[in-house]
Amino acid sequence: MSKTHTAERVQQSRDRMRARGMRLVQFWVPDTRAPGFAEELARQCRVLAEHPDRELDDWLDQLNEETFAELDAAEASGE
Repeated sequence: MSKTHTAERVQQSRDRMRARGMRLVQFWVPDTRAPGFAEELARQCRVLAEHPDRELDDWLDQLNEETFAELDAAEASGE
């Protein structure tokens, strides 16, 4: 696949997302390859497991359900 073809496909994808009212946002995230990352992730997971927040879990579950329902509807309509 040529660079030109790839760039065109990326642009078309971005145009479709903008047409849906989305905006591209780029941001920095932790480097999962960094030394100590896995250990810190494991530590944070243990803390969450030891102190669950049911209200937050319920809210996140509801948000996920709504988000995936919207994505499924958009996909079904061909958007």
